[in-house]
Amino acid sequence: MSQSQEQHGKPIGRRAAMVCIGAGTLTVATAPSALAQGPKPKDAKRDTAQKTTGKATLVVTATPNPKEMASVQAYLKGVLPLLQGAGGKLVKRLKVAKTVKGDAIGMVLVMDFDSADAIGTLFDSKDYAALVPVRDRGFKAMNILLTQEM
Repeated sequence: MSQSQEQHGKPIGRRAAMVCIGAGTLTVATAPSALAQGPKPKDAKRDTAQKTTGKATLVVTATPNPKEMASVQAYLKGVLPLLQGAGGKLVKRLKVAKTVKGDAIGMVLVMDFDSADAIGTLFDSKDYAALVPVRDRGFKAMNILLTQEM
C-alpha cells in the first residue's frame, strides 16, 4: 500500500486522465485522490471515451517566451474565441505577481464550462490543433488543467 493510501486508509484508483499537448498538459481531475498517483508518461493519450459530467473549470498556467510575444498574442487571439465558443465563461485572467513556492509562471486563466466534455472536445478539435505550433513557440511552459468540484 502506498504512503498516500496508508494516510487515507483506502485504496486510490486512477481517476485522472492526462494528455500532453505540445508544451502544455491537459489534466482531467475529478477528485483529490486522482492526483495522488502522479502524472502518466508524457506520451499518454487522453481516453476520449471517458465521459465526465457536471460543471467544470479550466485553469491554465503559462510562462510566455519573451522572445516570441507575437506568438503569445496570436495564440491568445485565436484560443479565446474557441474557449468562448465552447461555452467558456471567463472567471479571471491574472498576471502572477510573485511565486511563493514552486515554479515561476507568468499568467493564469480561469474559465467555467457547463461540462468537462465541452473542454475535452475543444482541445481535440482541428481548430485548436492549428494553434498548437503557435502556442509552443509563444510559451516556455503551459499547464492546461480541467478541474471539477471536490
